Amino acid sequence: MNETNGTLPGLKSSWKIALGVAGALAGVLAIGVLLVILVKFALVQPTVAGAMTDQERYDLLSKHRADDQKLLSSYGWVDQSKGIVRLPIEVAMQKLTAERSPTKE
Repeated sequence: MNETNGTLPGLKSSWKIALGVAGALAGVLAIGVLLVILVKFALVQPTVAGAMTDQERYDLLSKHRADDQKLLSSYGWVDQSKGIVRLPIEVAMQKLTAERSPTKE
């Protein structure tokens, strides 16, 4: 490199431009490759659901829905020491409707 004006001696200006463009493209390519590697290996971690197969997720969802349906359609204690019970949803709606309906006098 020439110390006086910062140019490469003996190269024509068109070659200098081509060398600069090639260096810039190589830099962009290197950054792109690093980003792809970073996203693929470092940033993307499988979640619990992602580690399961479709059938396993379906079975888990079915089990949760069955458990919810059982809770909605059965009697049970929520807090026995406080006297709080769980009623089937249909019974609870009927009681609520009966309590709020106007009574005939």
